[in-house]
Amino acid sequence: MLVSPTVGDTPTDLVGPLSVGLFESPTVGESTTVAQSILSEEEKPTVALTPTVGISPSPVWIDSTGTVHEARRVKRIQSAQDTMTLGEERFYQSVWYASAISELVEETPHSKTFTLGYDRLAKLVRLDEKSVRLLIPKLIAKKILDLLANEVSASRVGRTYRIFSLEKILERQRTANLTHIVKKGRAVEFVSQVVVPPTVGVSPMTIEAAMAAAQWLEDERRKQALVLTDPDAPEAARQWARQVLAKGA
Repeated sequence: MLVSPTVGDTPTDLVGPLSVGLFESPTVGESTTVAQSILSEEEKPTVALTPTVGISPSPVWIDSTGTVHEARRVKRIQSAQDTMTLGEERFYQSVWYASAISELVEETPHSKTFTLGYDRLAKLVRLDEKSVRLLIPKLIAKKILDLLANEVSASRVGRTYRIFSLEKILERQRTANLTHIVKKGRAVEFVSQVVVPPTVGVSPMTIEAAMAAAQWLEDERRKQALVLTDPDAPEAARQWARQVLAKGA
């Protein structure tokens, strides 16, 4: 952390334990300040730590891993396709518009159900089986699919899913407050805006990033921890939950 120096001086790093007086309101021009209690006589600035009182709270954007993203990279979702990677969209289009499989049943104009194993799904969407196993929990998290029933190995019956129309997917995402995304390479991640109130005597960006990331990560870890306690959760969803929890460890 840097202390605002007298005009013309070089910024000075705080020395000594930072837990002393870090969140106390600094004073200007008085003999005893937060900075003076930590710095030596030669390092005392004219004004102590720069307070952020009076500065409007600045929102930050973070994803499920707690990563903070610049606002210029964040995009508001206009269509369901905005939230899909190329692989996810390929999976969706192949299943939704499939006409050669009897297992695809139209429930309503905005939903269909299908019962297929990973091997048949892989052939249908023209991806390898490993990719399909990784895609499905992501599609469920993005409100594109719902898992209705697990497979029945004894009868060689695959899992049953519900897939939604693009209009319904967008509606479901907005209902879940999933309204903004950011692209990370080929991946497309949801981000949430968090506003942290101003603080006194501490760099606002440091506090915002730390508090926002910690809160988001805590919420996401709680959600994924529930997946691991669900005896009916599919193994693919469990693997995804472990990955999220491992990133937040």
